[in-house]
Amino acid sequence: MFLKKIFLTICFVLLFLIPSMQKALANTVFPYKVERIISNQERTKETVSFRNDERKDIYVSPLVYSYNPQTLEITTTQSYIFVRADIDIFKVEPNEVLTLNYEIVPPLNIEPGTYFNLIVFRTEQENSFIQEDNPVGVTNNLSHLVVLHVTDSESAVYGITTEFAQISLEIVEKGIPFIRPTRVKYVYQNITNYVLNPKGEIQIFSKKGKYAPIYIKINSKEEKLYPGGIIEEEFEIDRYDITDIYTERTIIGRFYNGIDENIILKETTLEVNYTILALGTITLIALIVLVKAIVQDRKRSKKKSA
Repeated sequence: MFLKKIFLTICFVLLFLIPSMQKALANTVFPYKVERIISNQERTKETVSFRNDERKDIYVSPLVYSYNPQTLEITTTQSYIFVRADIDIFKVEPNEVLTLNYEIVPPLNIEPGTYFNLIVFRTEQENSFIQEDNPVGVTNNLSHLVVLHVTDSESAVYGITTEFAQISLEIVEKGIPFIRPTRVKYVYQNITNYVLNPKGEIQIFSKKGKYAPIYIKINSKEEKLYPGGIIEEEFEIDRYDITDIYTERTIIGRFYNGIDENIILKETTLEVNYTILALGTITLIALIVLVKAIVQDRKRSKKKSA
């Protein structure tokens, strides 16, 4: 009876939630984002689509804004607006798809770096067009994000730079095989004017190739790194092979910026913990001597008793 009440309660709640969910999902903009890397002398053409998922005609007015993803601020500052689109009012019938063509044109004298624009699809009530010369009635806003990475047209490197970050890779704690994990840390600082998406991996392998390398992905949450920003992560490595007791391991970091194919490599060596190795050797020898002494003592005892 108790389970039946719970089931009926959930069904009752869903009856109220489903209509609101359908309303929230009405209308779709796709793709939600376009990301391009071009020089400050180039331009490119793109498209974005708006689908009317409602059961009535709606009127859409696309507007372009400069966007700051850190502060979530949108402005109409022309020096940072690089999207050129037809600013008009479009009628979109139910289930119809409106395709908007636009151009990405970097403004004159824009500095190399990363910039963001939003194409906001403002939908208007039909009666607002009838009653007002300049309609402002907004029912909902959907947007399309345009990310532009501007490169220097005079640079010999097509991309941002080969040295896009200051990166350090260090062993925080050597660890003890099978007893205590090894701890590795990297620090990645963005030294460009670009918004980076740090990618890459840290590889740990035996110098003598005794087993398959261990791979650790960096920035698994895919956090953006703004100019001057720092990301650091620390990892524990608790996978060991018996050969790690007496064999050095190499740790290599492969770091990308998430924009182009440039890569920064960092390498360090995890040396054998000779103190632990020496203690282990001494302990083993002591055990052998002890066992041998016990065996000999038993032999003498048997001879005496005989």
